[in-house]
Amino acid sequence: MKVGAIINTSSGSYDSESEQKMLSILKRAGVVEPRMWCGGADHMEPSFADAAEQKLEVLIVLGGDATIRTAA
Repeated sequence: MKVGAIINTSSGSYDSESEQKMLSILKRAGVVEPRMWCGGADHMEPSFADAAEQKLEVLIVLGGDATIRTAA
């Protein structure tokens, strides 16, 4: 299964361990080599555009309201 995750590092829900926590959860779920994008608010639109080109089956998004609206 092709899985990706976008993490907005400028959102209030982000902490310094968010990326590692995400990778750990995905590994426990059996996801091998997920595609990850991490960056601030100014990197979200390019990250979503790149994710769309990857033809992912699942995209996980960690961020605030604006990040989730962009994902939708």
